[in-house]
Amino acid sequence: MTPTIRPAQLADMPPIGAIYVSGHSPAYRGSVPYSSLRALDSQAEAQSLAVELDKPNSVFLVAVNTVGRVIGFAFVGMTDHPRLAGLAELHVERRYRRRYGVGSFLAKAAAREFAARGADTMTAIVAQSNHPSRAFCAKLGATEENLGDTMPLFAHDANVPTVPLPLVHVHWNAPTFANLIN
Repeated sequence: MTPTIRPAQLADMPPIGAIYVSGHSPAYRGSVPYSSLRALDSQAEAQSLAVELDKPNSVFLVAVNTVGRVIGFAFVGMTDHPRLAGLAELHVERRYRRRYGVGSFLAKAAAREFAARGADTMTAIVAQSNHPSRAFCAKLGATEENLGDTMPLFAHDANVPTVPLPLVHVHWNAPTFANLIN
């Protein structure tokens, strides 16, 4: 199955919220209190992410399966540096992970969108404990740098206790970004 990648629409937000919430449990199990993970609400996350749909310096894409159901999404925005895209979110429904290349299709489509806007590098900030994301980025050619920083995970959601997590900076330099878009 090859997913179809297309721009996200407002009607896609409920499944996007559900995918977002379901992806956090396995990624942060053991490093985030269970109560924080249980407090995540897919509707609240969908509303929070929906504000990104119409921003001119961002791309919000979804992957849909053969019957048109959303199975993954990616959100990328331009950073303050005009040639650097920032991968903010990339999530794939659990049963499609590590199968069919859904995450790779999303990452590559987002990178191509930003290459057309002049970007030649891409970056992401990943929780140090999120080994699946780190392995995924490495598979796509990214390199890592330990920032020695923390991020307040879930700071945008007043109903979820904020959790500080150590971060890793993931970066696609010009050659690896070029490989990503080809």
